[in-house]
Amino acid sequence: MPGIRYTKLSGFTLVEAMVTVAIFAILMVSATDIFLSIVRSQRNTLSSKNAQEAVNYALEVMSKELRMAKVDDGYCGAAQKVYAVFDKNGQPVDSGNGSTIKFRNYEDECVVYELDNSNGRLKVTRNGSWAYMTPVNITINNLSFYVQYSDIQSEQPLVTVRFILSYFNSETGQQTMQVQTSISSRSYENYEFGG
Repeated sequence: MPGIRYTKLSGFTLVEAMVTVAIFAILMVSATDIFLSIVRSQRNTLSSKNAQEAVNYALEVMSKELRMAKVDDGYCGAAQKVYAVFDKNGQPVDSGNGSTIKFRNYEDECVVYELDNSNGRLKVTRNGSWAYMTPVNITINNLSFYVQYSDIQSEQPLVTVRFILSYFNSETGQQTMQVQTSISSRSYENYEFGG
């Protein structure tokens, strides 16, 4: 046909379009994977933080009472000592390392901190009334109280509290962390300064 002129149009070939779509898909999959990894990491951190905050409350209350404990007159089971430590069977422990601690607090109440083994929760008893110190979703294992210088004659008593904290994380399952803190008594009764 005379007079018809064909012009060459510029554009992408099918191969070029497929390569472009493939590169775009790879970039999107990589970006999605990075985003999901960040979300998982944030959930893990938040779950760990929530468990630590729940236990920090219990440790703060316990620390305050242990720090302000008084020398016992025998009423709380720690005659002439600030703290009395007992094993799992309720027997006094002379070495100072046990699972239950008893003392007289600053309000002259007998206080007992122990682990309720049936549900793994920290329990406090004050003058016969008890309450849990940790929430249901956190489990405490291997609670131990180690007391140094409980006789208060030459040194200030020092209590080291240790336990293993377990909590459930929806991303990674059951998680554990070890917790340890030391608290020194502020009771100065019967204390001979300078040993």
